[in-house]
Amino acid sequence: MIDNHIVLINFSYEINNRDGIRWLELGPILFWLLHNVQKLMVLNVQDLIDKVTKV
Repeated sequence: MIDNHIVLINFSYEINNRDGIRWLELGPILFWLLHNVQKLMVLNVQDLIDKVTKV
């Protein structure tokens, strides 16, 4: 997930330079998205493990 975080930071930096969106406004949104995507991935993996172990 660290690699994705770096990509998000780079992406937001490019937006900031191009469109004048402030990093302070965009940062928390990206952090929230990253955090929730990570939780969803963990849930999906756990669900998959449960299904496999039940068979």
